[in-house]
Amino acid sequence: MQHGPVSPLEIKLGGTVDHDVLAGLRQCMKDLGLRRPWVVTSARDARRLAPGIELVPWEAVAADAVDLF
Repeated sequence: MQHGPVSPLEIKLGGTVDHDVLAGLRQCMKDLGLRRPWVVTSARDARRLAPGIELVPWEAVAADAVDLF
């Protein structure tokens, strides 16, 4: 069985994300050479948090409206 590229996910309970909280995600990406990170939250709207880091609502993920992989 062959798998596609690995996409790091950061899952947050709240709808807001402080940019300082993303330090761990950025370090993971750097250490493992990963790309296309996602932050999944209870926010209502998708948006770009930082260059290359997207925030998506968990409801969009559950509805299969976002292609995370």
